[in-house]
Amino acid sequence: MSKVALLVPYSLSANHGNAVRVKNMIKLVNAYYNVVSFDLPWIRQKSVSIPFTIVLKAAFERLVRKRSILDLLLCEDSWKIKQFSSVSKVCDITQAENLWAIKPALESKHKEKPLIATLHDVYSDRMFELLTHFGVKENLKRDAVSRTLKLEMELISKVDTCVFVCREDLERYRELGVDPSKKFVIPNGVDTKKFRPLPKKEEYYKKYSLPKHKFLVLFSGSDMYQNREAVLNVLDVLSVPSLERCTPVFAGSISRFAQKMASAKRVNAINLGYVENLEEVYALCDVVFLPLNSGTGTKLKVLEALACGKTVIATKKAIRGFDVSHVCVVADTKEEQLKKIKELLTSDCFIPQENAREAALRYDWSVVMKEYEKVYLKSG
Repeated sequence: MSKVALLVPYSLSANHGNAVRVKNMIKLVNAYYNVVSFDLPWIRQKSVSIPFTIVLKAAFERLVRKRSILDLLLCEDSWKIKQFSSVSKVCDITQAENLWAIKPALESKHKEKPLIATLHDVYSDRMFELLTHFGVKENLKRDAVSRTLKLEMELISKVDTCVFVCREDLERYRELGVDPSKKFVIPNGVDTKKFRPLPKKEEYYKKYSLPKHKFLVLFSGSDMYQNREAVLNVLDVLSVPSLERCTPVFAGSISRFAQKMASAKRVNAINLGYVENLEEVYALCDVVFLPLNSGTGTKLKVLEALACGKTVIATKKAIRGFDVSHVCVVADTKEEQLKKIKELLTSDCFIPQENAREAALRYDWSVVMKEYEKVYLKSG
């Protein structure tokens, strides 16, 4: 059994996709993980606090230059994590979760230990999208993107093995001139025991205060830039008068933003906030609508919806990295999305529940995470 010193640049108490992946890896892979996590000083359930000097730099950038580049600063600064250095010494393999953890992992690991990195995104592309979304000035945006790309080219070349979450990210890195010698693609997955088809129970309608007589259209996610843009797309499509039967339902931390935008657009939306048992909400909703037009990596919500047997209307960007186009209703433009929703409203053309679930079963966490054992075997 491999002993892995794992460096994670966020608290594992988080519920975002990267944290979900890491928690499933620790639980399901036949390896011993010694985990060190780092996060902001006020975030709980972490191993190490980010140095105060980096926090101050990040605060200045955020407040004065309107740039959210904490991760970039973490990756640029030289800082050694003594706790991780001790852990690395007694483990066979060192592993960094995403680009931002590579620099401190290199500073802290023992030289003879192989370093593996999981790259959850194409980070320079993500930085470009993020700063564009928040309207950062062009010169400041170019600077941050250029610095990120420089780090990608420098740090990835020092990693012994890279794991990508989708082949599209690997191909994009090749376009950018980054092509590590040892590379694996291990996709994101889904817990198909938790996310499964459920009946529309009366108790669920009461629990979530959802109306039975409406055509419920679900969007869920965390409060991130790509989800904010998707929320605006959902509201734009569902505000068309001919879709008055449709009620958008938002779940996750994106709900607060959705509530504000729905109010401004005068759309009658239901905002649930964080939902512990999201599979119950999936059971009540008629379709899942994912009009995402930005973001790298992959979107776990696609697999969750399919595992629950739902019909998913999604853009090509939303299903990126998954072989599920045959069980999704793919629509990239507002006109196409509007047409598909109208068809579902007036005819019985839903994706068969068993087909959707069968596609998701191929991505169960217990299946995809086992691939890390091959990575460790070939990297050790």
